[in-house]
Amino acid sequence: LYLESKGFNDKIDPLEMYCRNAQIELESVEKVTSREAWFCHLMTMGSLAFLPAVEADECNHIPSLRTEALPREQVALLHGDMLSPKYYLIEKELKNRRYTQERRTLVVELVQGLLQSN
Repeated sequence: LYLESKGFNDKIDPLEMYCRNAQIELESVEKVTSREAWFCHLMTMGSLAFLPAVEADECNHIPSLRTEALPREQVALLHGDMLSPKYYLIEKELKNRRYTQERRTLVVELVQGLLQSN
């Protein structure tokens, strides 16, 4: 099961590509386009899926779900030659910001740390 993300897995999911390359047959691959459908599949269809590290804690609060971090080696195998998603910071121009440069730097460093921890 995977949640479509434009520009990342909208054509083929990394797990599906890995299985094709490794000649591993997947019984079925389901693509959903909304978070609601994703959760519905997980809760009712016996599906498994991957999710970003920053969302894992949220899913751990759902009693019937369990998350586990993949080792870096497995993540590298899964992504292979596919590019990881790119993240962009969007904010107001400097003159219109309501926060200091120091706070901005702190937030950027925290987000980078979270993204690197997966």
